[in-house]
Amino acid sequence: MPFTVSRTEVSRDTVASFADVQPVFGLEDWYNDNKELYKKYPNASLLLAPKTGDFSFDSWNVLTRTLGIRVPKDVNTFMLDALSAKTQFQYMATLADYRKDIDALDPRIEDDRKRISQLESDRSDDINWLERQDPYWAQNRAENSNRAQAENYAMTMYAEAKIMVNELKENGQATDVSSSIRSAIYTYEDYMTDIKMITGNTEAERDQKRQLRYEMERDLRGIAERNENVKSFIENVLYWEPEFGEQ
Repeated sequence: MPFTVSRTEVSRDTVASFADVQPVFGLEDWYNDNKELYKKYPNASLLLAPKTGDFSFDSWNVLTRTLGIRVPKDVNTFMLDALSAKTQFQYMATLADYRKDIDALDPRIEDDRKRISQLESDRSDDINWLERQDPYWAQNRAENSNRAQAENYAMTMYAEAKIMVNELKENGQATDVSSSIRSAIYTYEDYMTDIKMITGNTEAERDQKRQLRYEMERDLRGIAERNENVKSFIENVLYWEPEFGEQ
């Protein structure tokens, strides 16, 4: 079967859902070993949970019964997912193709910056075309796009994660994962400080802001390659930060 549709979904009403916890072997042991950290940081601590490995029913039970992050879909949601699954696959492939082309360009070069802007515009056009071609997918996408709520959850997760990774570092308990997340946070903040210092009142200043954003995203993608946890943090938390989306 080319397109598999799950009968459960990540709860949209929890900050913890932004941790993208996976039901893989080792999650149950991780939870039992880190209950105190979880009690103190019930959202951010889950960013450190294992993300790769074989599926585990014990871990699935932790995810659904203990953490309550995944919940059963209602019939209408399941049917809408099934009807739009093929277009969702096309959407993900489209994003990946454009990302590959954009990554091959250097935002420090003027011609490449222009090409990047054109590719981003073309990407938006292609996504709009998918929405026109598949009303089921467009409906599903609209129902799952509560940006205001997502931004609030991202800010909550971000603030908690920053406190947690700094505490782990200060206490000598930092791990490769927590250190990578900390690196992503401070890379993001350093760039945002520089970006916010530019008023953007002239075309040259707006171009400078765009260049810094391209460089920030490039550096964050480099950090994301360290492990799946920091990649998830960057994609599910940082990219939803309100400031990240500002132009």
